Amino acid sequence: MSGTSPRSTIYRWIALGGDVVLNQIALWANTTTFAVAVVTLVLAAGASARHPAKWVRPYLVYHASYALWLLILTYAFFRAVYVTEPSETLDLAIAGLRLAASGAILWAYPALTFTLFADDGARRRIRVGSFAVGTGILGPTAVLVATGASSFLLGILNLLFNAYLLGLSVFAVLRARGTSASRPVRILMPLFWISVVFYLYAVVAGGLLTATGQAARILSAISASIYCLPWSLLVGIRLFRELASPLKRGMSEEFALHFGITAREADVIERVVHGLPNKHIARDLSISLRTVETHLRNVFRKCGVRSRTELIRKIQTGS
Repeated sequence: MSGTSPRSTIYRWIALGGDVVLNQIALWANTTTFAVAVVTLVLAAGASARHPAKWVRPYLVYHASYALWLLILTYAFFRAVYVTEPSETLDLAIAGLRLAASGAILWAYPALTFTLFADDGARRRIRVGSFAVGTGILGPTAVLVATGASSFLLGILNLLFNAYLLGLSVFAVLRARGTSASRPVRILMPLFWISVVFYLYAVVAGGLLTATGQAARILSAISASIYCLPWSLLVGIRLFRELASPLKRGMSEEFALHFGITAREADVIERVVHGLPNKHIARDLSISLRTVETHLRNVFRKCGVRSRTELIRKIQTGS
């Protein structure tokens, strides 16, 4: 007896309809997340341009790298689902962009983490180590992609990539819990916590898929969206709110203009008014202790005062 039963036909239609719905969800989720990531990136970049700090640059690179990653995933997923004629040249170009985005992430995330939680000497040593790790992961990946090697080896390298970023995320969360929360740390805590959860999931799920030789196309396509949407929104808005205001708490704009206070000196004064010691100010602004002391000497000279107490009194009286 040939043919198919009505029941099996219905099951196929349901499965096909489910695939279409999931494909649409993945595309719209990635597109929406990409739009949110770009808007919050522009807000954060505009705000940080007015009050630059060492930690902001690697954060913006990390944010921009994941925005690019989302764009690549969305386009690659669209081609895989809706385009029937493959293009080797285009596939290589997409693979090259993926490697570039991955390389930027492997530079930016360690730089961001260790700028916040390591001293100057440790940063230099760690920078060398991070470069070695990044080269050790991306170098073989580029060779495997160019030669069309097995997906199993690429899966192993992807596991190492996610495991390295997971380790950095755990390090950041533990260091943040063990120290006083500076302003950058308060801004970035959603990123670090969400990264711990996401990279742990990526390691576990990626390990299972690699071991079983399975591919989860829709899950892989939507994972970056699930990760990027919450932290890009939260951190981007926090960064904009913290850095965009031209008025510094505890010091009027008129006071700053009258005494010729620069933007960086205003950052230091803000923290002096709130009673932070020089060491905490240096950590908060990601600058050296000597730089903080230099800014304070310049502020004292401009304002005609000799101590923090006199400076605060002068700010409060406005004269």
